[in-house]
Amino acid sequence: MNNCSEYVSSGHPDKAADLIASYLLDEYIRHDPKTRFALEVQLKDHICNLVGEVTSAWQPSQEEIGDLVRDAIRNVGYTAEYAARWPEGATLNADKVVVNSYIGQQSPDIAQGVDGEGWGDQGIFCGMATDESRFGYMPRDRYFAHEIGKRLYNAALKNEIPVGLDIKTLVSLNDGNDAEQVIVASPMLPENERAAKRAIADIVQEVLADHHCKCGELIINGTGAYVVHSSVGDAGVVGRKLAVDFYGLNCPVGGGCPWGKCGTKADVTLNIAARYFALKELLAGPGEHKMVYTKISCCIGQSKCLVAYLDEKHELFKQEQMDIVPSGIIHKLGLDGSGWGDMFFRLCRNDLFAYADILAQNEAGIDGANTPEI
Repeated sequence: MNNCSEYVSSGHPDKAADLIASYLLDEYIRHDPKTRFALEVQLKDHICNLVGEVTSAWQPSQEEIGDLVRDAIRNVGYTAEYAARWPEGATLNADKVVVNSYIGQQSPDIAQGVDGEGWGDQGIFCGMATDESRFGYMPRDRYFAHEIGKRLYNAALKNEIPVGLDIKTLVSLNDGNDAEQVIVASPMLPENERAAKRAIADIVQEVLADHHCKCGELIINGTGAYVVHSSVGDAGVVGRKLAVDFYGLNCPVGGGCPWGKCGTKADVTLNIAARYFALKELLAGPGEHKMVYTKISCCIGQSKCLVAYLDEKHELFKQEQMDIVPSGIIHKLGLDGSGWGDMFFRLCRNDLFAYADILAQNEAGIDGANTPEI
């Protein structure tokens, strides 16, 4: 095995929790762009617990919060119509979800640093970009795991194939960069198993064939049966799929979870900025590097950051101090909702780095057609 990456669909309970938090944040920003937001979401069976701190001019009622959570779950695909296709108690149904909200105000100690145009925490953040444009300047194992998973999820969401929404994929490459092994976990009813597995195999083959790659082994549902799924079969918590959201095993994950937090949190903005700087540096000198890695360190309450650039051998080739003012980079990346409605929900559903990739390619004069859709 050379490199490997995993992907979980929006229907996975952990990603559903991420999406609920993102959906709520978008709604707060829509009412008040200056909202400060840090929210944890826990989802189990048909219970959703919200815990965190929000400071905003918009003060929704408990009823409004509950309705928004259920709307987010419907947007993931867990509607009453979807639940009706499965045995009783086998999947999540948004209409049945009970929401418990425990939301307080942001700490004044954190607020004073952010108010002074500094970061709300200290931290180290990592990014990377590869020179393979056909894989969206990402490691190809990550690309394959994400692309297979997204195609399966989108087909399931439209009820085009007889599989459920709670999908996981794992792609391991060999030294020749073919897929040594592809593992897919996807809910299916016993009576649909043959058709479901054929549909999954077709999509896996289609994605790999698009890039002239072969699959050595395909494993579907390693336990043999997978019917009970979503938060009914597992629990979901914000931030438990960071390797999925970032670079698989190809790059360290810096900082913390980017979901359920507004742009003043470095975990969000500087993680995205690390990818943006890496891709921008790679595109600025075509052919100089096969990969560019970046590392950013920041201090709570300050805007000055140390940014380091490393090559494919992890050798430092450039380092600089940058004044990365939170409000400036937040606006540049569109994280204040400027012109990008439902920004956090769309990034969470599709790709954390989607808008940053488009920015970097546009600034380099490159067509951004290979970037993920947002």
